[in-house]
Amino acid sequence: MKNNENTPKKLKYKDKVSQPKTEPAKEKTAEFISKEFSTKKIYALIIAFTFLLYGNTLFNDFVLDDGIVITKNDFTKKGIAGIADIFKYDTFAGEHGTDVKLVAGGRYRPFTVAMFAIEYELFGENPAFFHFFNIVLYALTGILLYLILFKLFAFAKIETSINQAFAKRWYFSVPVVTTLLFLAHPIHTEAVANIKGRDEIMTLLGALFATYMAIRHFETKNWLYLIGVFVGMFVGLLSKENAITFLVITPAALYYFAKADLKKALIPVVPLLLATALFLIIRNQVLGYHDGVIPRELMNDPFVDATWSQKWGTILYTLGIYIKLLIFPHPLTWDYYPYHIPLVALTDIRALGSLLLYLALGVWALFGFYSRSVYSFAILLFMAALSPVSNLFFAVGTFMSERFVYISSIGFLLAVSYYFFNQFPKKQILGKKTSEEKLVKALGIGLVAVLFLFSLKTIIRNFDWKDNFTLFTTDVKVSENSAKGNTTAGEQYVIRAGSPKYKSKKEEYIRLSKEHLKRAIEIHPLHIAAVLDMGVAYEKNNEFETAIDYYLQTARLNPTYEKAFTNIVNVILTDSVDKEFQLKVLDELYKLNPNRMDINYLLGGLYGPLRNDADKVILHLEKALEYKQDAPKIYSDLAVAYGMKGDLNKAVENIEKALELNPQGALIYENAIRIFTNAGMLQKANIAADKVRTINASVQK
Repeated sequence: MKNNENTPKKLKYKDKVSQPKTEPAKEKTAEFISKEFSTKKIYALIIAFTFLLYGNTLFNDFVLDDGIVITKNDFTKKGIAGIADIFKYDTFAGEHGTDVKLVAGGRYRPFTVAMFAIEYELFGENPAFFHFFNIVLYALTGILLYLILFKLFAFAKIETSINQAFAKRWYFSVPVVTTLLFLAHPIHTEAVANIKGRDEIMTLLGALFATYMAIRHFETKNWLYLIGVFVGMFVGLLSKENAITFLVITPAALYYFAKADLKKALIPVVPLLLATALFLIIRNQVLGYHDGVIPRELMNDPFVDATWSQKWGTILYTLGIYIKLLIFPHPLTWDYYPYHIPLVALTDIRALGSLLLYLALGVWALFGFYSRSVYSFAILLFMAALSPVSNLFFAVGTFMSERFVYISSIGFLLAVSYYFFNQFPKKQILGKKTSEEKLVKALGIGLVAVLFLFSLKTIIRNFDWKDNFTLFTTDVKVSENSAKGNTTAGEQYVIRAGSPKYKSKKEEYIRLSKEHLKRAIEIHPLHIAAVLDMGVAYEKNNEFETAIDYYLQTARLNPTYEKAFTNIVNVILTDSVDKEFQLKVLDELYKLNPNRMDINYLLGGLYGPLRNDADKVILHLEKALEYKQDAPKIYSDLAVAYGMKGDLNKAVENIEKALELNPQGALIYENAIRIFTNAGMLQKANIAADKVRTINASVQK
């Protein structure tokens, strides 16, 4: 019996991509975009939506690591003139010097820093412009993501619609939904609201551009597009090394969606590999060889005190947290340092649950590989992009970070969008479980609700990134068990306490700073920054001896830490503590680091009046001169010490050197009078006396 032409054909439910014809896909083949709603309007929607989400960041200041790449970076602050040095040295060199070795393997991410240098040249140190360009680049990322998904789904001719009425709802297309969810997801606030997050934005933007160029090459067979693949990948890598994962993701996109055989799918790998090789060669030339060993300190290696079981259990646990935050992005924090994330054993249910989840996802992806399942591709993208920052293969210096799933989130959101706006509708309508009208209404309400909640959370979260004080004092309420979070919050309260603007709140801020710093030290007793800042808090409160005690603790932890010594010296120079206490402290500092000019000079000044010990005075002042040979005051004091000891020749030698360096110093001439008189040089003593009278008369006028 022949089928009636008006009888609808039975639709089959499929998870996998349907087999397309071999000719290149054209945009008109995509049935999931209404003809009445043009692609340009979707681009406009993406741009408007992005500015709606992040427009309030235009009023935010520089925050967190922005100092490393902008406000404290000498190369960036040179503007265009600093670009050569930006590409010549480690990314941290602009703040810490060209011989910097702060992190294992070094950091070579010059592209975004060069962008900052250009912006600094044009707009100065105005954060609004830097934030503006972050928003623009994020919007461009959304446009490119949409365009790639549009083309991939057009290649695959995936049936999104069940009938014509459903098809006209462009906002139900998987590319549109995925893109809007990506833009709105609150977990991306760290990458966008933090200017330094530009490296995350640009590495994805470059990699997406490379992928789009690969798609265009597959469509047109024009080899010039492979140059675009190379350029996009190279820019992505120069922004951040994570772009390297697109060595897998880009050919996988062609394999899964364009039905390319492995040989054709691997063609773009050639320019991707060339870009990667060039980047690695340049990186090695700039940074040299690094053994990859992280300094054994908790703030650089969160697993330093962990057992083998705790290390791997905690890594698995954090992988589970990533998925939780993608599903329910609350609460958010910039700080996942120890021990906001607790150490958990490999046998802990949280670690085992995460392990089982990822194993299941891996098996799902493998089973869908040959059938070219959309879910399989989404899982591959998610896992590939997450792998470099997962701590599974490379130590990243912290347990986790929200910005680490910036790229991976695409895979997660693609899978979710594909299910709810492709597979789920098919199941419902083909199974006659609900009417299309009810389904459309339910999906519409659900999508609007999720986008509204995501957008609201994103906009509110942006306010937390207003400035360092707001960010650190807000997020410490989330990361209350983090040594770093409590330290940074305490430090911000100390800064506010010292500002005349907040004089009325000084007492409250001092109290809060001490509370947070005390908690930081409890979590990590060896945390130098926390111990030092506690000293600053006590100093701001005029509790000088306690402040010096904390500075001493800092010096004991690191005898070469400059701030510990200079802070003690500054307190001593104000004469805010007892002389005997000063001598005791300086003696200990000398034992910790005997090669400092300031410590030796101060000791030389105390051993005379307190102990009448000329030998100790001479020892320390001679030591001080080794580091500062043009200091007339040291020579003058040394001359007095030699005079006390009876070595008049040395006394005369040093006082004459002091006069040579400072012929207008009244105090030096007063010392000279006594020394020359004791040495029997009366004529010189008289000349010195005349000089004192002349100087004093000049001062009185």
